[in-house]
Amino acid sequence: GTFQYFAARGDIEGLRLLADHVIARHYPEAGDYRGLYDAVIARQAALVAQWLCVGFIHGVMNTDNMSIAGETIDYGPCAFLDAYDPATTFSSIDREGRYAYGNQPSIAHWNLARLAESLLPAVPGDEQAALDAAKAVLATFPKRFEREFDAGLRAKLGLLTVEDEDAALGRRLLDCMQEARADFTGTFAALADPGVISYLQHLGVTAVELMPIHAYLQDRYLVDKGLTNYWGYNTLSFFAPHNGYQSPFLHFNPVNEFKMMVRA
Repeated sequence: GTFQYFAARGDIEGLRLLADHVIARHYPEAGDYRGLYDAVIARQAALVAQWLCVGFIHGVMNTDNMSIAGETIDYGPCAFLDAYDPATTFSSIDREGRYAYGNQPSIAHWNLARLAESLLPAVPGDEQAALDAAKAVLATFPKRFEREFDAGLRAKLGLLTVEDEDAALGRRLLDCMQEARADFTGTFAALADPGVISYLQHLGVTAVELMPIHAYLQDRYLVDKGLTNYWGYNTLSFFAPHNGYQSPFLHFNPVNEFKMMVRA
C-alpha cells in the first residue's frame, strides 16, 4: 500500500527511496528492483501457505494490510478455522467472501500485481522490458505457493519423503474434512491419538479400502527409518475395534496409519 501511495502521487524519487530502503533493510540479496519483486513474491507465497496450513483467515487482505517484509500485519477480523470450509469468512463486511480462507492465495496474487504496477515507474530503462519482466516474475506465484503449501501439508501429515502423490493425499484429506465439516485443528491433532483410524473411518473411509495402503505406507516408513519389525504387531490389527486400545510404545506415532487412511 505504501508503494501505491508514492506511485499515485507520481513521486518517482520517493518511490525509489522507498524501494532502496526496503532492499537495504529486508532484501539485501535482491540487488535491483526486479530482484526485490522476486524476493517479495517468494515471501508472500511462503507466508500465505503458512496461513492456510494453520487454518488462519486474515480477514482484510487489502494492499495496505500486507507487509512488504512478508510478515502478518493488520489482521483485524481474523480467526482460525473451526469446521474446515474454504469459503469461511469472519469479517462482517466481507459479504461476498473476497477474503475467505480459500481465496487468500488468489488475493495475495492480485495484491502482488498491484505492487508491480506501483514499482514499475521506478525501474530505469525500457518500460516494455520492465513490464515483461514483472509479468514473468508475477506468473511464478501460483507454483511457488503450491510448493510451499504442499511442503507444509506434508509436514503436518508426517510424510518423511517427497513423492509425486503427496499433494493428492493432502487434498484427499481436505476433501474428506470439508465433506464431514471436520474441525481443522482437531483433525490434525488426531495424529497424536492412537484412535485416529476410528476417527477417520467416521469420515467415511473404510478398512477394506485402506488395508493395502497401510502396508505400503508402513513399508515406506520402515525404509525411511532403516527399521525392521518396528511396530511389533500384525498390520491388520489396526482395523480391530479401538475401544480402550493402548499403544505398547511409549512414543507411539500414528502418523503413518493416518496417511494410509486418506490415501484411498
